[in-house]
Amino acid sequence: MNKTEGSFIILDQVDSTNNYAMGLIHSGMAKSETAILAIEQTNGKGRQNKEWRSGKGENITMSVIKEHSSLPIYRQFELSMVVSLACVDFFNIFNLGAQIKWPNDIFLNDKKAGGILIENVILGSQVRWSVIGIGININQKVFESNIIATSISMATGVEYDIVQMARALKQCLQKRMELLGLNMGSEILEEYNKSLFKINLNCRFKRGNAIFETTIKGVNMSGELMTKDTMERVFELNEVQWLL
Repeated sequence: MNKTEGSFIILDQVDSTNNYAMGLIHSGMAKSETAILAIEQTNGKGRQNKEWRSGKGENITMSVIKEHSSLPIYRQFELSMVVSLACVDFFNIFNLGAQIKWPNDIFLNDKKAGGILIENVILGSQVRWSVIGIGININQKVFESNIIATSISMATGVEYDIVQMARALKQCLQKRMELLGLNMGSEILEEYNKSLFKINLNCRFKRGNAIFETTIKGVNMSGELMTKDTMERVFELNEVQWLL
């Protein structure tokens, strides 16, 4: 049975929490800070129209609605950094050192443990609303053979209550969201890069039909990946594909 507890909506089943949240925005019924948690997603959304798959009742599949008073389009990646750091904060609750795999994955022990999908409603030059979709592997222990993944339970040996975990994640997100609008972009970027997956390590990527190796040096304020090999390189979102 679906439940609404203040600004927390729990759905037994939905195609996508992001779709549900966006529907609230477009119908004029959305309230900022509202979280939508699905026990089961039938068509979860990932980046580049990929499907986000999650075991029923085993993981956090949640979207949080955020209304912005002032967030220029050029600062969209600052929002992404804040959300990523909130996820790292959440893993730190369990003394688990998660890392941010550019551009939108959360890794634990070199395996995928979560992902982020932010969808924005833009008016003019401003981001008016954001739907912050977060998936975190909590209790799932069996994954599809083509996915190298892990979960918090696999790392700790403990089973968790998904609703309580989602509430804790929302609290981490709310604390981090307070940094937006405080002109702290450079500090946020520095902290983000400290948690960056494979920072200062040589990694393999694919660009078009070409496979190459390069050393990750960080991410800039525009959300571009900076690397160095025989030359310094800068890659935009979706320009390269990781080969792990």
